[in-house]
Amino acid sequence: CFLCREKGHSVKNCPKSVETPVGVCYRCGSGDHTTKDCKKKGNSFSFATCFVCGGQGHLASACQKNEKGLYPNGGSCKYCGSTQHLVKDC
Repeated sequence: CFLCREKGHSVKNCPKSVETPVGVCYRCGSGDHTTKDCKKKGNSFSFATCFVCGGQGHLASACQKNEKGLYPNGGSCKYCGSTQHLVKDC
């Protein structure tokens, strides 16, 4: 599940979805659209909750406590070894 990060169910069936709304824009906090459709530009995610540390205002990929970066199951970019970007973005 991409919401609670537990196995056995999807976001659609997540028991924690009542606590945390699904489909909230992490940039402006609107429930009418998601971050990818937000008209406000930038890399600020004020309304995001990190699933690694539980903190507010950043995504797990940018969390200082997240040693795995964008690779939750381990691994890294096969070209440069970074965990901060995907291979396609290297």
